[in-house]
Amino acid sequence: MQVPPIPELTDIPMKVPLPVWVSNFISPTKFWLRLKNNKHRDPYIRDFVRGQTEHFYTLNVGAYCVANTGRNFDLARAFELDIQKDGFGMPISAEVFCVDYGLTLVLGMNKLFPLSQIDAKIPCLAVPCSLRRLTSPSSTRLRDMVDWCVRPDAELEAVFYGTSEAGVYQVDMFVMTGENGQVRMNVAEDLIDRGIATRIWYPLPPQRGKITASSSKAPHH
Repeated sequence: MQVPPIPELTDIPMKVPLPVWVSNFISPTKFWLRLKNNKHRDPYIRDFVRGQTEHFYTLNVGAYCVANTGRNFDLARAFELDIQKDGFGMPISAEVFCVDYGLTLVLGMNKLFPLSQIDAKIPCLAVPCSLRRLTSPSSTRLRDMVDWCVRPDAELEAVFYGTSEAGVYQVDMFVMTGENGQVRMNVAEDLIDRGIATRIWYPLPPQRGKITASSSKAPHH
């Protein structure tokens, strides 16, 4: 059976503030966002009957599948990253990337099932992102950002500025706090102030008295 590919989300408006939420965070230069106003909701895996659909016994790296994750989102569309085998060459588990959540999991082969054409039509909902013109030490991880916790009721906005060669979106991100989101905090500037990240000035640093596009705030609604 040929597993159909899942298309990428390509219709994201550029250079305008968009409501988002973070589906997975690894570092300031590696995280996944989902658009709040996306017309596509969490994909409902229609062509799957629990207990009756036969799982994969082997699967090629690069193929798509349905992963029974055992997490809150339960069934997820996934992309095969790697296969682990026993001493006799039999596939026993696989590393998969859940394309709608930006999460990488290792699951047994009995948790991986065929993905139908109809369930592959909706584009990937989580998009890979990096804060624009920002760098952070290799040791910077979520544990280093305990003090940088976004309140559950805080609203997030992102401004997308295109993609890198590998398809990673370069973004500015803002936390909207206060009544009616009146306080708008630039995430990159906050991380720089905390010493968690630094700005990349290339080819030249900004001249005094001049305002650069990188330091200007995104427009309000």
